[in-house]
Amino acid sequence: MVIELVEQAPCNTCVKDNFAIADNFSLPYTLIKGGGSRPLVLITAGVHGCEYVGIKTSISLVEDIELKQYKGSVLLLHTVNPTGFYQKMTSLVPEDMVNLNRIFQNSYQEPTLSYHIKQFFRERLLPNVDYLIDLHGGNKEELLTPHVYYSILGDSSVIHQSKELAKVSGSPVIFASSDVGGLYQAAAIDYGIPSILLEQGDSGTCLPEDVHKMRESVRALLASIFEGKEAPKSDQVYYQKSYSFYSGHLACWTCFVRPGDRVNKGQILGQLHTLHGDVLEDFFALETGLVLYQKSNLVTHIGESLITIAY
Repeated sequence: MVIELVEQAPCNTCVKDNFAIADNFSLPYTLIKGGGSRPLVLITAGVHGCEYVGIKTSISLVEDIELKQYKGSVLLLHTVNPTGFYQKMTSLVPEDMVNLNRIFQNSYQEPTLSYHIKQFFRERLLPNVDYLIDLHGGNKEELLTPHVYYSILGDSSVIHQSKELAKVSGSPVIFASSDVGGLYQAAAIDYGIPSILLEQGDSGTCLPEDVHKMRESVRALLASIFEGKEAPKSDQVYYQKSYSFYSGHLACWTCFVRPGDRVNKGQILGQLHTLHGDVLEDFFALETGLVLYQKSNLVTHIGESLITIAY
């Protein structure tokens, strides 16, 4: 069990190793134990292989956390989908072509790698941690505005604590989610762990300014968890609903708005057209809201997400 690993480590030490998941497959981790085993904060990155800002942030945080010598411990999983990372695959685990962040709450088990990873989390990690911070960003086909998610399902105390974490993160947009299936949702709903998912950076880039912002968010979260420090007041907007548009064609996508833009009900958002410029479909805002994320490249396949509006 992971808690045994933490308890056996001497105080004020750093352990870098790998969790064996399956034959020839492991997850790289860094355990930083401060003055004690608890609270134990789990920081995850790279659930999706091309979301590089979170992965780089998890690496950069090690020195920050070591210097602080918190009273508890921090376990960083630098990439939950390492083959997706090395193969530059946008959102799937290459071995079985599963989107890992859709199956963490599945009750059934398949004999494939994604499900082995899921089971490792559900059996060995989540029963033993006290907080979860899941780091994400826009993949190489996605533009987004920085935001943070927490779940509004499950125990009311956990919902409140997760909301407080979202506020402490300083992210300008907070989305109170009623979706299921993801890692932070499994942690909060099924295991009673205060949990959030941070989104920073986009288009598969790893810009220093995005890493810096995410790093500052996680530092503020750890200071709140371990030291009870309050984050500076910041202007944050809350959303609880969203709607998305999907492509019905193999076509070109042109978007007329940008992430972070406010859009009005009935406003044109974008259109699908042919290589000759013939319009196939226009998309109009269903409700007034904020552009949360959108497809960034020109070509789109049938069924692909084009744009999501929070309201």
